[in-house]
Amino acid sequence: MTNSTRTILGGVVLALLVAAIAVVIPAGENLVWIGVAAMWMAIVAMVLSTLFVTQGKRSHEPQSFVFPLLAWQFLGLHAVLTAAVLGLSATGIWSPPWALFLLGHVILLGVFTLLLLATSAGKDEIDQVGENTRAKVTDWRLVVADVAAVREKVPKGHPDAAVVLKAIESVHDALRYSDPMSNPTLESIETGVRSAVADLVAAVESGRLAEVSSLAEQVQTRLRDRNNRLKVLK
Repeated sequence: MTNSTRTILGGVVLALLVAAIAVVIPAGENLVWIGVAAMWMAIVAMVLSTLFVTQGKRSHEPQSFVFPLLAWQFLGLHAVLTAAVLGLSATGIWSPPWALFLLGHVILLGVFTLLLLATSAGKDEIDQVGENTRAKVTDWRLVVADVAAVREKVPKGHPDAAVVLKAIESVHDALRYSDPMSNPTLESIETGVRSAVADLVAAVESGRLAEVSSLAEQVQTRLRDRNNRLKVLK
């Protein structure tokens, strides 16, 4: 049985339980149906929000779990309000006007809606930050991969092969151990780092091995500047 099926079956059982309890409570008919309708609405919200989390990649987003938590709280508050009002009415202690009872549920619905909208806005912002982070990390890893791949293109029999490989290795290590995260103010510096790496790769691919050591030093100089600035900005 899948999580979705269990969620739906659980919602159906809760809905039937609410209906059964409402039938046996000797309260005012209007109060009973308002309570039942509000509870059913809360159960539907709980089921839908849980299905939202359990479907696809959303199950891997921790912030998405706020939705079912809010829905469960919404269901719990409706249950408390309904039980209190129907209990008071059944015992003859106090039977509130049905309009007042309905207003209480409407207020709970309004609060739940506002919280849901606020959470959705926060989730969208978190998702955007996460997407930007993944993009920056991926871009940096691609630069590291380019340097790693160019090592295989150094001619083995070339007299400067050992020096060239050492220079490339130093650049590779410097990039690999640098923080892949960034800051918008460093965009121009990081563009310079990528440009220097591209020049290094092009020099190896075109056989201009004599330039590799100088280009490797340029990459590391720009990279040190970038890393020092990044530390200050954190």
